[in-house]
Parts: sequence; structure tokens; C-alpha cells
Amino acid sequence: MIKLSNYARPMEKKGKYQYYRWKVFVDAEREVLDSIERVSYELHPTFPNPRRTSTSAVDRFSLETEGWGEFSILAVVEFKDGRAETLTYRLDLAKGWPEET
Repeated sequence: MIKLSNYARPMEKKGKYQYYRWKVFVDAEREVLDSIERVSYELHPTFPNPRRTSTSAVDRFSLETEGWGEFSILAVVEFKDGRAETLTYRLDLAKGWPEET
């Protein structure tokens, strides 16, 4: 089963909104990641270029950007064998970024 996860960290406040840097990615074992061709994400329509695609298994098909609110992300996972799986993931800005070592 494919699932998504995310990290988030607070940035500066802009006006009345607290902004966050966040990253959403495929949370799966390496063998599953190696079977994926690309992941297309559809963000909230207020984002510039709300449709974005990642083709890098190395970084877990991640998408990194910033914003101030939580919302549902639609993701289409396309596999190398031609299959596709559609996922919905709720961005969670309370999920902390792991410490960099």
C-alpha cells in the first residue's frame, strides 16, 4: 500500500498568517519507490502552479514548498508498469521536520 507523509516547520509570519515550509513525500520502502515512475500532486487552487510533478525516487517523489494553511492534497502515483493509484492526503503543519544530521 502506498501512503504519503509530510514534514513542516514554521517560517516568518506574513501579515496575520504564520507561514510554514513543508514537504510531502511517498512514505514507502525502497523497492516500492523504485517501482514508481512519477507522482503528480494537485495543491490547493490558490497556489501558483497548483499541479506539480516529481520524478525522483531518490527524494521519495517529494514536493517542497511553503504556505500558511492545511488542506487536502490529491496525488496520482504512476507506476512503471502502467498502473496508477490516486491518493488524498491531508497536509499536517504540526508534523515536525526531522533534525538534520
